[in-house]
Amino acid sequence: MDVLKIVNEHVNKRRFGMIVRLLRYRSRHTLRSLAEQVNFSHAHLRKIELGETPITRRIFDYLMSNLNLELVYDEAREKDFYERSEKLHQDIIFLDKDGADATLKSLEDSHDYHANALWLVDYYLTLFCYYSTLFAPDAQKLSFLNNELGAIENLMDDKQRQRYLIYRGNYFYHMGDLKRSKEAFEMADDINPSDHFAALTKYLLGLTYANTFQRQRSNRLLKEAMTMFERQGNDMRVVASHLFMAMNNMVMGHEKGVDQAYEDGVDFTRQYGLSILEKRLHYAYAIFNMKKKKFARAVEILDRISDKEPRHFFYRAYSYLGMGDKKQVEAILHQKDKMSTSNKPKELIYDYGLRFIECHMENDEKAYSETLRSFYREALHNEAYFEIDIAYLNYRDYLVSKRRYKDVYDLTKTMIDLTKKAYN
Repeated sequence: MDVLKIVNEHVNKRRFGMIVRLLRYRSRHTLRSLAEQVNFSHAHLRKIELGETPITRRIFDYLMSNLNLELVYDEAREKDFYERSEKLHQDIIFLDKDGADATLKSLEDSHDYHANALWLVDYYLTLFCYYSTLFAPDAQKLSFLNNELGAIENLMDDKQRQRYLIYRGNYFYHMGDLKRSKEAFEMADDINPSDHFAALTKYLLGLTYANTFQRQRSNRLLKEAMTMFERQGNDMRVVASHLFMAMNNMVMGHEKGVDQAYEDGVDFTRQYGLSILEKRLHYAYAIFNMKKKKFARAVEILDRISDKEPRHFFYRAYSYLGMGDKKQVEAILHQKDKMSTSNKPKELIYDYGLRFIECHMENDEKAYSETLRSFYREALHNEAYFEIDIAYLNYRDYLVSKRRYKDVYDLTKTMIDLTKKAYN
């Protein structure tokens, strides 16, 4: 079958144009530099990228040669790809890890073919879907896919763009950039061509707000998503939505049904292999116990997490400090060099948090004041609910001890404004 004839079909001109744009960006060509290299005008090349003009044999061969692409097409393989692709998207939406794993493997076994096919963009979107989920976030692959797909976002149709924005939001979520994550989810929510993806977007927006001070708003979005999932028969996401709402309540200190929700949640995450979700549940329950001054119980929960993130070190040190066990606090502080770092924005909070605990242990008043203020400001900047609470209480007590009542007033006013924002 003549590939050029297929390319010149109406829907395929747009798909081919996206591939040209993607490969042009990958090879660091501008419109003008590539047009000069293939010996036709940049205005004509732009029309090709937009899918607005037929492609001649000469231009097609020039582009294939200069972009190092050997375009292939097989109608049966196209049908098979889209069936597998839609299955993977549905597996993700319905939290079917085993199904998603099997489908991904079947697609990646034919990676070289898909990477040279007319459905290249949809193949990348499918990979982006898998690697940005709770199942298998892979920073290196996500960064590559985000850069590739970002180059052609404005050429996508609504269906593709909604999916890209959802997975882009997931990518930033895993990188700890909640501001850009929320922006992507909100843009996806505005497109809304699919009920299943509309529900997923509400759900993911709820999770993003759950990582800031706005837990009430998170619960409203999760409840809305849960209602949509119930209509769609998506029982797994219904349970997951309910679980995240329970975690929000834990962090907000609500006591009703918390212990049972935690035990049920652990059983659920382990049954379906949702290890990242299980870790988040442990952290939420540990925070709940720290807020209730049940520090020994918090340590018991934290011991269930195999983690070397700064947050884990800080929570353990803070819990032992609350128990008055200075020996354990010192041991944790001496192990700080074993922390894993990934330059996520939130990690700086815990660095300041550990430093303020260290200054407290050493009775270094000047350094204590400076690091505590930095800890408070960083927690505010990231709208980190629990960390703001710790920083505020300790900084307020310090200011009161120094009779700096004007500063206490300003500090408390900031907290009141932030609380109003959260409840609004």
